[in-house]
Amino acid sequence: DICLSNPERNEPADAKEYLSRVIKAVRSPVMIDTTSPEVAELAARLCPGKSVWNSVNLEHGTAKLEKAAELNRLYGTAVVAGCIDDDPDEGMAVSAERKLEVASAMVRLLTEYGMPPEDILLDALVFPVASGQEKYARAAAETVAAIAGFKKHFPKCRTILGVSNVSFGLPPAARETLNSVFLHRCVKAGLDAAIVNIEKLRRFASLSGREITLAGALLENAGQAAVAEFAALYREKKPAVRGPSGDPARALKTAVLEGDRAPVAAAVAALLDKLTPLEIINGPLSQAMAEVGALFGKGELIVTEVLQSAEVMKGAVTALEPELKKTSAPPRGRLLLATVAGDVHDIGKNLVHMIFASNGFEVLDLGVKTPTETIIRNARSFRPDVIGLSGLLTRSAEAMIGVARDLSAAGIHTPLQVGGAALSEKFVFSKIAPAYSGPVIYCPDAMHGLARALELIKAKTE
Repeated sequence: DICLSNPERNEPADAKEYLSRVIKAVRSPVMIDTTSPEVAELAARLCPGKSVWNSVNLEHGTAKLEKAAELNRLYGTAVVAGCIDDDPDEGMAVSAERKLEVASAMVRLLTEYGMPPEDILLDALVFPVASGQEKYARAAAETVAAIAGFKKHFPKCRTILGVSNVSFGLPPAARETLNSVFLHRCVKAGLDAAIVNIEKLRRFASLSGREITLAGALLENAGQAAVAEFAALYREKKPAVRGPSGDPARALKTAVLEGDRAPVAAAVAALLDKLTPLEIINGPLSQAMAEVGALFGKGELIVTEVLQSAEVMKGAVTALEPELKKTSAPPRGRLLLATVAGDVHDIGKNLVHMIFASNGFEVLDLGVKTPTETIIRNARSFRPDVIGLSGLLTRSAEAMIGVARDLSAAGIHTPLQVGGAALSEKFVFSKIAPAYSGPVIYCPDAMHGLARALELIKAKTE
């Protein structure tokens, strides 16, 4: 599986150079992982044997499916077809039913264009079960069910998955186990091919019964308890750090750090006897979330635990709301958030939304595939302190340059935070920043984005 997509480089030129070398060194079929039909055709032409194009879908109509069928006729190229269409709410199919619906449409079109079903590899999509989002709690089980459905309805088609996405956000050792159990279940359901790193995949037969049981429970329904119990297998559980008796500030900070909502109401009530609501938010609560961010950065907390801490923070802010209303205190800040046009991915954006909202920000989330004119219109009416742009794909990184340029042309100079898998710090400061008239901030994760946003707002008010 070869991916040369990089927003900082010329993908067709890189593909020509690299593939010309790799086919002489590796005697295996090549899967070219690209969104570019030009690069897919280049790979089909250069690579001997039967290459595979990973991937096509229905997000932007049928053009790529038609191109896949053309490459199949000319070069015998197979194709990976991912369960994504242009539905504004469920573009990336999560449920087994939706996956089957999208797969049916793609198989029908590809075969109508002349591609034999044996050359179609259906990708049911894999979502991270430990992201802390209820939408994906049963996503792994739905994927396994979808694979079985594909084999029943399209017996001549193949099935494929990028397995390791299921364990994103867990400790490394936990990822290896969960990937192995998930792969085992998928193979039993009829999976034909898997994209895995075999150096980071434990043999299923080597796993203990407890590992298999807890991983299975997580794959069936990834509630917070299931995630915490599974992750605890792979690291030493740290003892609770309790503050001195009668110290409500320490009690509140500890509650946030440990994701424990129970002490919050009493600690907040005690603190209100001597501090204003804003002093509590900017004091012990902010200090606790800063420590959560540092622990997450060091890999000592997983995504779900960060979100548990954010929920405790949100509970504390809710408890403070009656007093905040009395003082007419504004929110800590305003965030305008969007996944850029051409991209339906929202997991990262949703994490940002949850982290900012639980820390006292008013968040206007414009969703996915957001046109630039919609961002401009809402930037003018909502008047945010920060604009956040998210995107997973290489083309999303390019789209952010256009958004930055158009915002500048519209006279908007609000600080711009950008994040996503395809971005690098170099790309942000060499490509996006020169196109924008205001500050541009690269955010590798949600906690980093929150910290920088708070710095910006503090500087603005001083």
